[in-house]
Amino acid sequence: EEGSDKPADASATVDVETAEQLSLLSHHISAILLELLGQLSIPQPQRKSARLLIQKMEQGFDWQQLPVVIDEVVTLILKTLVVRQEDFENYLSSLNLQLVDIQGFLVESRANQKAHRQSSETLDGVVRNDVSKVEASLLQAESLDQLKNSVRLQLADIVKAMDNYRNEQEVREQQAGARMEQLQGKLEIMEEQSLRMQAHLEEQRMRAISDPLTTLPNRAAYNEKVAQEFSRQRRYQHPLTLVVCDVDHFKRVNDNYGHLAGDKVLRLIARLISDRLRESDFVARYGGEEFVVLMPETSVDKAHEAIEQVREAIADSPFNFGGQPVQITMSFGVTGIRAADKSHEDAFQRADDALYQAKQQGRNRSIVAP
Repeated sequence: EEGSDKPADASATVDVETAEQLSLLSHHISAILLELLGQLSIPQPQRKSARLLIQKMEQGFDWQQLPVVIDEVVTLILKTLVVRQEDFENYLSSLNLQLVDIQGFLVESRANQKAHRQSSETLDGVVRNDVSKVEASLLQAESLDQLKNSVRLQLADIVKAMDNYRNEQEVREQQAGARMEQLQGKLEIMEEQSLRMQAHLEEQRMRAISDPLTTLPNRAAYNEKVAQEFSRQRRYQHPLTLVVCDVDHFKRVNDNYGHLAGDKVLRLIARLISDRLRESDFVARYGGEEFVVLMPETSVDKAHEAIEQVREAIADSPFNFGGQPVQITMSFGVTGIRAADKSHEDAFQRADDALYQAKQQGRNRSIVAP
């Protein structure tokens, strides 16, 4: 009997441990899916289902529901991509039609110019011919009456030719005016569509360089910004300080309170850092619980003072999970760009090493790289 009880107890323990691991895995996958949905620009028809799906994941679900949730997320992503692709294809199709119309207008304008030139040449020929006839009449006329009649006939021909020319010009001008108004309307539509597409592309670009969880710039944005600042520092030799930051014992928060609690910590820390630094300072989420700060026109000493204030503010901030207060701290590595640095990566490595020292010395501290 004792032998038969042990396997049953062991099996129960394994089942409990497995269930806990699966639950943690579900929370982890849920956090990843939420971050993925945050990066999508969801069209209006899919927003209601997207909100419901996000609420389901934020409230938590049993691991057995995971395949269904993943399937819903994939379906939503596919619908979003199809709608955006259709929008872009429709824009290109409309743009192509407008360009064809503009090309047609240019062809018509060239034809009108040619017709105008031909009408001018015709009028010029008629006038010259009639003037020649008048000159001949002056020489050949045998009486004043004969001369008057001849001149009157030639002048009538000239007036008639000029009337025909003016009428043709009025018709062409009316047609060109109407066509111009039509084209102007199409150009305004095309400009509006272009502005909408530019706004959409800018939105997509901003999403690509923004962290959906904290709304801070992401690693890609940091790489772009640090390259610009490093180049500017090299050109003007102004001080530039780089700070690498990492939440202390962040894994414990996720393990003890869940990934949604961990996400809350990251959002709050992102706000605390941003609120206590200048607008000219650049704060980005580098990845996971790691952040990076660029402080232009700032010496290492001044930057260290500011970072110490940030560190103290984080340590003093009340974090509560399940009604229990939990202290969250952060460690920092600080360095300035140096003349010997071949690239900004040299400075980052130096700051990262200083951050490692802060962790080794007990965490919740900032250390300036030697």
